[in-house]
Amino acid sequence: MPLARGDDGQWAGQEKREITGVFSDAPNWSPDGRKVVYVSMEGGRRFFIYDTINNTYTPVPNMPPHSSDPKFSPDGKQLVFSADPQNNAKPEIFVINIDGSGLRQLTHNDYYDGHPAWSPDGRHIVFVSKPGDNKDLYIMGSDGNNVTRLTDDPGDEFDPSWSPDGTRIAFTADRHYPRSDNYEIYIINADGSGEMRLTYNTGTDRWPVWRPNASNEGQAGCTPLAAWLTDVAIPAGTRFAPGASFTKVWRVANRGTCTWTPNGYTLRYASGDLTGETTAIPMPGAIQPGAWVDLAVPFHAPEAPGQYVAMWELRDEAGNPVPAEGGGTLTLPVSIEVLPSDAQGVLPASLYFLDEGQVWRIASDGREKAQVTREAEDVSSFDVAPGSGQVAFVHANRLYLVEADGSNPRLIAEGTEDAHVSSPRWSPDGRTLAYGLGGVHLYDVAGGSDRLLIASEPGDQYGLGSKRFAPLSWSPDGATLEVFIGGYEWAGRGLVSVADGTLLSEVDYADMSTWSRDGNTLYLANATSNYGIFPRPPGLFALPNAPQAEAQPVIEERAVWWPYAGAEGRLLYFVSDREPDISLEEIVVSLAAMPLGGGEQEMVRYDFFRLFPEEFGEALWAPGGEGVVVRLEHFFAESGEVLYYPLDGGSPFFLGEVGKSFRWGP
Repeated sequence: MPLARGDDGQWAGQEKREITGVFSDAPNWSPDGRKVVYVSMEGGRRFFIYDTINNTYTPVPNMPPHSSDPKFSPDGKQLVFSADPQNNAKPEIFVINIDGSGLRQLTHNDYYDGHPAWSPDGRHIVFVSKPGDNKDLYIMGSDGNNVTRLTDDPGDEFDPSWSPDGTRIAFTADRHYPRSDNYEIYIINADGSGEMRLTYNTGTDRWPVWRPNASNEGQAGCTPLAAWLTDVAIPAGTRFAPGASFTKVWRVANRGTCTWTPNGYTLRYASGDLTGETTAIPMPGAIQPGAWVDLAVPFHAPEAPGQYVAMWELRDEAGNPVPAEGGGTLTLPVSIEVLPSDAQGVLPASLYFLDEGQVWRIASDGREKAQVTREAEDVSSFDVAPGSGQVAFVHANRLYLVEADGSNPRLIAEGTEDAHVSSPRWSPDGRTLAYGLGGVHLYDVAGGSDRLLIASEPGDQYGLGSKRFAPLSWSPDGATLEVFIGGYEWAGRGLVSVADGTLLSEVDYADMSTWSRDGNTLYLANATSNYGIFPRPPGLFALPNAPQAEAQPVIEERAVWWPYAGAEGRLLYFVSDREPDISLEEIVVSLAAMPLGGGEQEMVRYDFFRLFPEEFGEALWAPGGEGVVVRLEHFFAESGEVLYYPLDGGSPFFLGEVGKSFRWGP
């Protein structure tokens, strides 16, 4: 559907004309702006050239099967394209004259080659190739020789587009942690130098095209203006152990008319206590007017205890401070407190967690970090026994038991190729270990006996009717196990009697759960949006611990995270200000409470976090409910943080930037 020419001979954006009646894609203009080549499904996958002046359609004959991505040569006489004649997802690059003669194959590889584009002088072709795990950009001569690699990173690059002068290439990349579907636009010099990110958006940006005779004059006369939106990471007053490394993240909006380019705008240290080697950082991308950006700076907590405050400023291309919306200069503070090296009682108990594939422990002083496991392969799951502190963990499809310091390892169970060991969970008294292996097993630590509580059900030859069980949590009295249930195109949670293995109830899967103190109710929480193959309605639900019970809604149409039943008779939980959706917009998360038996919701702390639903990775409440450990992932800053928040109103304590699967222990 090309744009039509107006009365003045120029292309008029409001006049659209449909030129195909079947599915068609990959249009590309000829250099003279008269013709369009495109891929049509008319009569199979074929190339057509449409003449916009004569209104004629000409098929390109002699095309290999499964051809795509046609691009005109600079003289308009040839097409470069990719084709997959074997239909094995390993296309090659070809060139053909527009009349169908002179077909030549340029690449001969046993892997993906695609998305070709001619350089403006016709001497080179940029294309996408995947010789390894990801797609990168390559350049070769128009004869297929002298292949040179341009990009080399863990993400995929595609949609290459040459600048009119042939010196640069714009392209799309999906390298943005942790969402591989968040495509962004980059440019790179044709020799592989000077790579720069251009877009910094929450949505998809693809298919870059250069404006003919483009220049940089658009920045002249623009007005810089900025606004602070929120502290993404490290709230003001965060407490640290001496020497800890951390990343401060601010979210800032571009309220002016200038684009904040990486080679022009910088965030710079201005005054105060400089706690690190970094004094300036460039913009992570070209931040367009109206967009926002997360600015991340690495720091180190000083060794000496005390309060430390520093101010940072956003500077424009001339080195001048950028004005703030509302007046003055935009200044971004970082404010921390370093505790004395002999500070005690920072945490209510020792904290165990996974990091770099091993189990670690942080002492209650928040400083002493010790490695518990030292296995050749990663530990996939673990749990800590109440009282004794023994650690049960799984690695290499084996279940082991060690003391709290990692000594005295004992093999408890070993899986097979068809049945894997998983999910060790200690009973409340620390005497019995539940784990998954072809069902749910109960291991008596003192006696050494092992009992299969409930067996998985294989179903028929297609998996229909199958059920796979694994333990999730014990009720406080140890009489009931919450279990994961995996079925054919379905997943759920259920309650199983520890006495006889009876499956008491089963419900749809939930993101997280907690037991009431009396064990009569299991609370289920969902924070995901109600979309996808297996949608789960967001909210909070109560599942009675009784045969054939069904989950009853407590809170609906709001994301709920990490509920906790306190001893004082109320349920604590994190709740969103609106229903989560797929818009990639941040939400306000507050800490709320309500009576366990139901009642009015009370806001304990409004606006606790501002984040995207998937960024709230984990929370672990203190044994007495006096605080909570939270793990937050900051996608756009490509950073994370683990903080302990006391609920008495005190400042959070920084535990690190990584870690998961947190457990309390002695």
